[in-house]
Amino acid sequence: MKKISHRMACFSQNVICNLQKLKSDERGLSAVEFALILPILLITYLGTVEVSQGLTVSRNTTNIASTVADLIGQTTAVTNSDIAKIFQASEAIISPFSAGNMKIYASSFCKKLGSDQIKRDWGQSYNGGTSSISTSHSSVINLLPNRGDSLIVAEAEYNYTFITPAQSIFRIFLPSSTFGGGSNGFLIKDNFFVRPRNVRYVQRGANTQCN
Repeated sequence: MKKISHRMACFSQNVICNLQKLKSDERGLSAVEFALILPILLITYLGTVEVSQGLTVSRNTTNIASTVADLIGQTTAVTNSDIAKIFQASEAIISPFSAGNMKIYASSFCKKLGSDQIKRDWGQSYNGGTSSISTSHSSVINLLPNRGDSLIVAEAEYNYTFITPAQSIFRIFLPSSTFGGGSNGFLIKDNFFVRPRNVRYVQRGANTQCN
């Protein structure tokens, strides 16, 4: 009986001793901490890369819209070929990102000479671009106060594609309307309004005035 008690006492003592050693043993602690922190580091890194790239594309998209509108606004008359060349020149602005994801639409709005009616006088697209600006848009109305006035509007859109596996992260925090067509990225849009610099009406085709 004494032997059993002695063995039990030794066993208990060994267990307590081992537990004390385990408590003070910090081997592998750094690896566990790193494993816990790694997902947060990866998310932060991927998010930073995508946000910086997205901001660059957003800034370039704004520059494209303003450049297209400004170049057309400096002319007195344009042809389809002239506008197409301006569109092609804008590819240099979006570089090094793919110009294939870029869409542009340039148009001219004017207020008729014989009435207060506003109309879209002409429009031209690049890479399938479409217009979301109508004659009832507040900026169009405000920038055409007088009969015979005209306004150049350029709309740029870029379908930004993620360069890292961060799509699922962004879909958690951003509304679904941000993402274009279910693609691996999101749409960046901007538009620019400019009054013609040298004339009241930029001619394209046979029309010399808004009527």
